[in-house]
Amino acid sequence: MIARVVSTAVLLVVVCLAAPAGVGADAANGAVIYRQRCAFCHGADGEGRYASGTYYRPALWGPRSFDAHAGMARPATFAAFVHANMPLGSGGALTEQEAWDLAGFVDGQCRPKKPGC
Repeated sequence: MIARVVSTAVLLVVVCLAAPAGVGADAANGAVIYRQRCAFCHGADGEGRYASGTYYRPALWGPRSFDAHAGMARPATFAAFVHANMPLGSGGALTEQEAWDLAGFVDGQCRPKKPGC
């Protein structure tokens, strides 16, 4: 299944990404990847960037992020999107395993409507 998200002059494609065989997400490695590859745009605490109150880069967790029922809250969807599209303009820069590790890390953070948060 392919879903397309069209944004100003940018076409982002999401496909299903199966977890690498016999290997789960390593959230600790995902945290390292996040700090190295994602925090610049999405903020050190996943809060996103909103220059002058305007949407710039989305929050990935916390009160301004997508809620626990959104498609991106599913690790498989998040991993597929990240692998195909991130960092912005450099889709495929992360391996499938790195995308899964990052998904495991982001999935472990609090967001609206997530039980226990």
